[in-house]
Amino acid sequence: MSVYCLLDCFLQMVHRLFSVDVVMVLLEHPERSLDECQDLESARFLPHKFLIQDLLFARRMDVSPTVQGHALSCLARCLELPSLNVTRAIHNLFSATGAQTVLEEDLTAGSSSSQKTYRTLPFRTVELSSADSSSCDENLALLLRRVRDSKTNVRKAALQALVGLLKHSVIPTTWENLETLSERSRDPAVSVKKKALQCLGELLAAKPKDSVVQKAWLHGVVPAVVDSENSVQDKALEVLDQVLLSQVKPENHHLDDSQKLAWDLLDLLCNECQDLSQYFSRAFPIWSKENKFSPTFISNLISHTETDHAAGAWLLLSKVVTSVSKVPYGKILDAWDTMVRSKSVNVTNCCHILSVIGDIASHLNEDTKERIVVDLMSWLKTSSLSLEVISAATQSLYQLGCSDDIKRTQAFLNQHCGELVSVCEAYLTSIILTENGTQNLNEDLMVRTDTSKPHHLPPSAN
Repeated sequence: MSVYCLLDCFLQMVHRLFSVDVVMVLLEHPERSLDECQDLESARFLPHKFLIQDLLFARRMDVSPTVQGHALSCLARCLELPSLNVTRAIHNLFSATGAQTVLEEDLTAGSSSSQKTYRTLPFRTVELSSADSSSCDENLALLLRRVRDSKTNVRKAALQALVGLLKHSVIPTTWENLETLSERSRDPAVSVKKKALQCLGELLAAKPKDSVVQKAWLHGVVPAVVDSENSVQDKALEVLDQVLLSQVKPENHHLDDSQKLAWDLLDLLCNECQDLSQYFSRAFPIWSKENKFSPTFISNLISHTETDHAAGAWLLLSKVVTSVSKVPYGKILDAWDTMVRSKSVNVTNCCHILSVIGDIASHLNEDTKERIVVDLMSWLKTSSLSLEVISAATQSLYQLGCSDDIKRTQAFLNQHCGELVSVCEAYLTSIILTENGTQNLNEDLMVRTDTSKPHHLPPSAN
């Protein structure tokens, strides 16, 4: 291709970029009335709908990635403009519903003799013309494809456009739409990763009570803790600190919105998002080196262990208790005693409490250790616990038996773990080696019995 052809292509691209900028300038002004236009041929170019749908959004298919990205960035900016006509036009592109609600915004700009002043828009319902459902679906599908575009700038611009549509409820906060956003935090390009983290933060701030948004935020931010790029790791750690750790305050009956959000997110980590635990755990050694876990922080956590936020409080305690020198062991032991006496035990809470008990074992006196060991052995012999609790209880039993004296540790393991093995083998023998034993087979009990055997302990303990 000749130099002249290249120059011509470049100039054409510049012209198209300029046309997008011109559209944005026109959209920032009130829509002109058709009566003001003397030329009927030109009247169709006046409505904001034409500028949005026929000029701006059409650039999404431009041959140049630069123009595509710029058009998508401008589309995201359009939703912040003080124009109901612009809002209506964008809704028609992506939503086939007949009406959308425009929230009240303070859009007052500075007044001057040459500048238009936009007053606060009242809360109102904007009636939208019925849009074709298939066309809206195609537009959204195309935008989601642009989020995965091969060009970095296009992906970043598409992310900003997508989060704008989600923030302003133009498209629903479904997991399909949000997963596309959160997965970009693992994009090959560092700049896209950071843009995704920024967009997730914007969306969470706009919709802090939306559980799907909360879940998407966690799936985007938490895995970034182990990102190969240090700057992405640092950003993820900073955000998690701001949103979660810094919101752990002493328990009281009134929580502000930020505190409610933090406990909602921790509750998700204990339940629907347990698969993120391995990533979340990697943050705590780093925070420990930064002295994030003061005695006050631990006391604040302890104050929540008997509230509706107990699951999240025990989750954090199970991560931080080994990183602090002063721990209110009495409160933890009280929680253990309460759990042992309880007829119904929350599996997640139980596992976290068992983890904390194991971590503080070296600080407990012998009488307390012996009492807890008796409780654990009683639990494990029943084989009625869930698999998760059996695993956590066995690990805690091992930690309670560890000491500086290797022979003493081995004797403890031989006694208690050997007793568990004998109980398990007796039940399995009654099923496997006894005539008609399979008639009394309980598959769940058989699995729990086999799991109760402490496979992960030293061979001589089995």
